[in-house]
Amino acid sequence: MDLETIKRLRELKEKKEKIEEQIKSTSTINDISLIGKIFEMFANIVGGDFSPMHCSIENRKKFFLVIISLYCPMYFTGSKMSWGVRKEIASLFKYNSQTNVSNLCHNAVDQYLVYKDLRLEINPIITEIVSRLKKEGH
Repeated sequence: MDLETIKRLRELKEKKEKIEEQIKSTSTINDISLIGKIFEMFANIVGGDFSPMHCSIENRKKFFLVIISLYCPMYFTGSKMSWGVRKEIASLFKYNSQTNVSNLCHNAVDQYLVYKDLRLEINPIITEIVSRLKKEGH
């Protein structure tokens, strides 16, 4: 590699780190104990009165996207999920393995990035949940 290529790579790395820092700072919530409460809000918004155990696969996927957006937006760029979030989701849905959560979240993110209709459906739900959390002082 020549010196100009190395210089360019360093500049790109610095830009990437700045963008990642901006995305990290957009994390809305840090208190993972609110995930159950957020699920209740989610169920209310999507028009259902269902428990995590009686949630359709489609609604689980949407809920995972809400949680990822609120707690670990860097996950959309391929980073790891914030500490404790997988465990809390696994507990909420009674999954035996946190790996299930990772796989389902990864699939949900792939669909979110590909399908505009899904983004248009999820984004207002996220906005409403953030609004409700702010009203409650979170």
